[in-house]
Amino acid sequence: MHVMCVTVRRKKLKSCVCVIVILLIFGLIARYVLPKNIRELADLGKCPACYGVDLCPIVLGDGIKLINFDSLASVINIIGYKNVWFGTYKNAKIVVKKLGSDWELEQLDNKLCGNEGRNCNVTSSVSHVTNLSVIENYMKSLKSREGSVNDVLSGDFYVCPTTSGVNRLLQHVKLRNEAIDTKTFLQNVWTIMHINPEPVILQILPKEDGWPVPFYYGACGRLIIEEYAGETLTTYYTKPWLERAKLAQKLLVAAKKLTNDHPGFRFYLTDVSPDNIAVDASGSVYFIDLEDVIIVDRNIPDHEKPVSWTSQHVSELYECASCFTFSRSEICNHHISDHNLYAVCQHLLSPKAVPGIMPGGLLHSTPHLVLENYPDLPLILTQCGESAAPFGRFKAANQLLNLLANITETHKTIN
Repeated sequence: MHVMCVTVRRKKLKSCVCVIVILLIFGLIARYVLPKNIRELADLGKCPACYGVDLCPIVLGDGIKLINFDSLASVINIIGYKNVWFGTYKNAKIVVKKLGSDWELEQLDNKLCGNEGRNCNVTSSVSHVTNLSVIENYMKSLKSREGSVNDVLSGDFYVCPTTSGVNRLLQHVKLRNEAIDTKTFLQNVWTIMHINPEPVILQILPKEDGWPVPFYYGACGRLIIEEYAGETLTTYYTKPWLERAKLAQKLLVAAKKLTNDHPGFRFYLTDVSPDNIAVDASGSVYFIDLEDVIIVDRNIPDHEKPVSWTSQHVSELYECASCFTFSRSEICNHHISDHNLYAVCQHLLSPKAVPGIMPGGLLHSTPHLVLENYPDLPLILTQCGESAAPFGRFKAANQLLNLLANITETHKTIN
């Protein structure tokens, strides 16, 4: 009888565990998949320690509807607690982001409050941000603790080799937010930099000016809204080779644009993966995760230029061929780097791309006809990813672009 009793208790215990697991699963689904009350998500009570309020009339006026149309992203959201939702605005698909997990946002509030505990008023805790020098000093502190893993609120809005050009960098953002007083604007920027600089980058490099990023609608409290740019590059892995070759061309063009086309700064992406790139219905590519960016000021005064400034930085390959390695200080100490081309060629296009995500790279399974007619393609692709010569990657990238353009224009279909 005693044994039977223990068995029954064990069964009851297993049943209780199962019920708890089921409840947790439903709780996660309710939190991250089912439609939300966007007003509550905005957390307006935290402003001006928030991202802005320019889009609040639309958000609070029920102009945005939260729905689920990207099942894969919804699952990722559940697993990673990304605080990303999907919806519509004027019949267009949009993405709604809190820019950080609940834990990261809580850490920010704790940092703001210091030792004040629950009696802290987050709204007044950003009152010390009164001028641009506070933001510059924060950026300098990021540089001083480079390589440290202790500060979880790094923001990675990294401007180098000095921070003297921050005012120039933020001019476009301020113009977009000219209706907001300067103090509130700086408090919003300060908050964004502590969580995720993406909305600032989206305004410095707006899609409407031709940059390969999603369209930025605006912010409301601790929410930003941007366009849904399309399915990730990962989903194109099995598409016909010619279609993938056209995407490769656009990725190379985007890499060159971020490196060369802004008159004041160069933008180097340090988290380039197929899941962070979207492709829209027309085949255009967009970088959709802009949290980690190195911004190099092209126009620093002569007396602030590092010794190595006039030479070109060449990205190095390490023993771990599939690892995305880079030196932030090395990139910052040169007037130009091939980092973006290294990221695209070596980690997206080539056979040495990260095996677990895109085995063989985006240009895998090259048709025999292409290899017969264009035998230099594999070598040029390798040089684009691995060249150690000054401007070797730039030269190889241009050759690869011309070759891919010739192939895709000459052949409409390849079996």
